[in-house]
Amino acid sequence: MDAKSRITSPKASPTLLCIVFGAISGSLTWISVDLSSSSNPLLPSSSNGLHVLLPGLIFGIAVASSLRLFGSRKPVTLVLAIAITIAGWLSAFSVGMVGIGAGTFGRIVLAGIAGGAVGGLFVALAVSLANSRFWRIKTWAVTILIAAAAGALLVTDNGLLLFVIWQSAVLASISYGLSPAQGH
Repeated sequence: MDAKSRITSPKASPTLLCIVFGAISGSLTWISVDLSSSSNPLLPSSSNGLHVLLPGLIFGIAVASSLRLFGSRKPVTLVLAIAITIAGWLSAFSVGMVGIGAGTFGRIVLAGIAGGAVGGLFVALAVSLANSRFWRIKTWAVTILIAAAAGALLVTDNGLLLFVIWQSAVLASISYGLSPAQGH
């Protein structure tokens, strides 16, 4: 068989894979939060407290998987990225809960934006520590702004929508920041 007659499978773009990772992790996050809550899928209420870490771990694994697409292979840096992502989830969750507790539309939107930005900041740090190409103001700004904008979806009271869009958008911004087209 010569080279011309071989059939090659098309390669999925890293950005598309990052978006898929985000959709999967966002769905799993929603399921993990939904299973641990009594009435509101955005308010986990399990007695042991570990349930609050699970969404961060799920998204952290998606972040690490995205980093692998762009050449980050050292287990220590990938585990560090997961740990920082978990810390980011805990921080963003705390900020978001302030808004939900306030109950007014405007405060919930602002808390969602603030929580999204906090989560985006932690993810930008995690990605930068694992891949030095992300250490640029432009890439951090894009990720944090996208995370903040998607965080406003907190007001919808639809955890599935919030988590899938937020995580997919943030992972797409990571792909944007790490892509060779950005002149690294």
